[in-house]
Amino acid sequence: MRVTTITGALALLATVFAISAAAAPPPLVVDDNGVQCPNAGYTTIQGAVAAAPSGATITVCPGNYYGAVSVDKPLRLVGPENSAYAQSNCMTSNGDDDTKDAIVHGGASTPGFIVNSDGVRISGFTIRDASGDAGIRSYHHQGVWLSSNIVEENTIGIAISGGSSSSGNLIQRNCIRNNNVSGSSAGTGIYSDGGLKYLTVSRNTFTGQQNGGILLLAPSNLANQHITITRNSSVNDASFIFANMTDSSVNRNTMSTISGSGMYFAGGDISDDVSFNSINGCDYTGLNFSFSPVSGGGSYDVTLPNAAGNVVGNTVSSCADAGIRVRFGAVNFYVYTNTVSGNGDGIAVEDNSTHNTVRQNISTNNTNDGFFADTDSSQNLFFRNTANGNANRDCEDISTGSGTAGTANTWTRNKGMTASPTGICTPRGR
Repeated sequence: MRVTTITGALALLATVFAISAAAAPPPLVVDDNGVQCPNAGYTTIQGAVAAAPSGATITVCPGNYYGAVSVDKPLRLVGPENSAYAQSNCMTSNGDDDTKDAIVHGGASTPGFIVNSDGVRISGFTIRDASGDAGIRSYHHQGVWLSSNIVEENTIGIAISGGSSSSGNLIQRNCIRNNNVSGSSAGTGIYSDGGLKYLTVSRNTFTGQQNGGILLLAPSNLANQHITITRNSSVNDASFIFANMTDSSVNRNTMSTISGSGMYFAGGDISDDVSFNSINGCDYTGLNFSFSPVSGGGSYDVTLPNAAGNVVGNTVSSCADAGIRVRFGAVNFYVYTNTVSGNGDGIAVEDNSTHNTVRQNISTNNTNDGFFADTDSSQNLFFRNTANGNANRDCEDISTGSGTAGTANTWTRNKGMTASPTGICTPRGR
């Protein structure tokens, strides 16, 4: 009886595999000149897209491919590049090689790829030369995966909106560099102003953008929600900028030599987790929780200050302005176990920011104060922080009120050699 059961199960399994194999459409092959893949059935990517059934794979051989490719059905488009190649060559490449790379050239107001369907996957291409547009444009679609591409020398690298809880979008292991061709929002690696949900941006390399490595904006009624920005590397690039982003995480990214602030949270950023990032060298503030109000109902507006952020375990060094600023009405932030050194100020709470907790951070060798609260900050808690070697004071609070030592804030068990007023920090942190 047992033998019969096993035999029946094996037969059923074989039938399932046979049906699956039969259901999978054969891959379509594209080669622009028939040199690398002489048996290719197509010379243009668009021709293969038009012929492919939904769910098919299109393999694109090295060569040059011109004009926008509109992908209007769920397809997988695969070029010859892989993630290791794209990332290892991101900082050092001496130019594209059409004998090894599938190079998709956009044009004037023309993307390289236009995603016009859910469930599209694009990987392994070099995408360039879109002037006045993005190298890849995907608006209002779900389940879009963009991976292992080199996206370079466009006005915008990738422009994206959409996503859903059941089928989010993924941008992973790409090289995004030098996207500075003139046009609207020029100089941006990844751009959105149309509302995003469930987007993951992971393990990409950014370099050479002049406006923003990542620039995620949204109208306040279409907030960016459930965004994950993780394990990306940004070198000699521009800021990561976020506005109206809620219930999202920005964690474990590394940034060095950044123009502007390392990460700039412009307002409407609510209940976000910003943790374990490393920022070494920026023109302004490493982590800048600010408020830049924008109104008028355009592609985005900013009407609310930032609130309820967790800022945990980050390392910020060598930023000209400050390591971390919580400012312009920020409320209910939890700033915990960060290390800041060699910046202007270390950690500052300013400009009507209230009910924030700054706890167990280390601030050393900054050129101004280690920890600072300005005249307009109140009802904030500084607890068990450590500061030393800061050029002006380890701890300074210039507010007045009924808090510690006549300030408007509470300072408890902070350790530092120099303080104003006396008592907000002490050598033994009592």
